[in-house]
Amino acid sequence: MEYDFRYEHFKSIYDFERVLNERPVSAPFEGHETSHDKGRDSFFKTVDFDEAQNLLEKGWDAKIGDIEDEMKKFLRLVVVKKSKQVKSVAGFAPCVPNAIRGVPKSMFATRILPKKETKRSVHIVFNNSANAQTEADDLIKSGLTVLKLAYILDRHGIRVKIDMVPKMSYNNESVYGCTVNIKEYRQPFNLLKIAYPLAHVSFFRRHGFRYLETLPEIKNKGFVGGYGSSMIYADKKIKDAYFKFAGFLSDDVVYIDFKDVSESGFEYQKLAEAKGIEV
Repeated sequence: MEYDFRYEHFKSIYDFERVLNERPVSAPFEGHETSHDKGRDSFFKTVDFDEAQNLLEKGWDAKIGDIEDEMKKFLRLVVVKKSKQVKSVAGFAPCVPNAIRGVPKSMFATRILPKKETKRSVHIVFNNSANAQTEADDLIKSGLTVLKLAYILDRHGIRVKIDMVPKMSYNNESVYGCTVNIKEYRQPFNLLKIAYPLAHVSFFRRHGFRYLETLPEIKNKGFVGGYGSSMIYADKKIKDAYFKFAGFLSDDVVYIDFKDVSESGFEYQKLAEAKGIEV
């Protein structure tokens, strides 16, 4: 079977934004520019494309404070779990019964439990798209779940690389999509910078749509109007073929989509377990 595959990778948000601004609207999409629709706030969670563009450039600070507080509490809990109290010859407090009996180990001390061997780096490719009937709030909740997971990994000293999927759709044997790098391994973890592309629905429903609208030389006109179907619903055969084409089948890549996150109950610990990530 001959597939019609298109895939691009953008090294940064700025590179992605530049290309969207430079490319003209493709002929098949003229008059069908859904990315610039107004009056559908519940679908886009932005009033217009300009608002989405502002969030892409300046960052999205909603919920960041709550996430930071939640992660700090979780990290403190992890520290407690990774240590235990033992009796020793030296420590921070006496064990009176042992001291009275003259037992050498008459002090309480804290022992750090042996650390499991874990990956020192994780490359996440995250596709947070779904069909038009999916509630925008669920897509945001999905993105925030992955944001929390990435944040925890980073705080544990595990280097994290994140490639975000603004658009990846199929129509029959055609798949058109791209990824945008929003964090490299050695870059500091900037919640404000990555929150919009990772967790805001407009990155998929405005910037992702805009990508497809400006994609040159579109062969399959079936994408016009409906923008194709999300890859989470694709047949395994075409999905495997496209992931191989795009390089997602590498052992270094952890591919996560909206279906994965929703099946984990939007809980980052369960998502990590399902994907074989130690946190």
